[in-house]
Amino acid sequence: MAALIEEGSVKILLKSLHEYRGPGRRGTGFYNPTLEIDRDLTVAFCAHAAREGACAFLDGLAATGIRGIRIAKEVGENLEVDINERKPESYELVKKNIALNGVKARAFTPLRAMFFFTSSYDSGLR
Repeated sequence: MAALIEEGSVKILLKSLHEYRGPGRRGTGFYNPTLEIDRDLTVAFCAHAAREGACAFLDGLAATGIRGIRIAKEVGENLEVDINERKPESYELVKKNIALNGVKARAFTPLRAMFFFTSSYDSGLR
């Protein structure tokens, strides 16, 4: 049974309610509600970094995509947001969550990312 959760200013679709747990080797992207404060801090940091000139954020281990989607929605268009997920089923869920929230973010799988990314995210500058 699919579930819809809200965090910050976004809504995230989960494949099922039992995915309220930490990472695992099976299943679709998980959602860990105890990490909300961590995501809150990441959004605040990215807002500050964008004001200081950073222009890119990479969510390298996306699961549901919630971190990258929150940054895209709450920080705004000052940052280019790329969201990477290696599991095909979770990657599809990330794309649905991007569309659900109407944000400008790009979803990638590792193979696609290898061909696309030619610059470093170390400094956030492109």
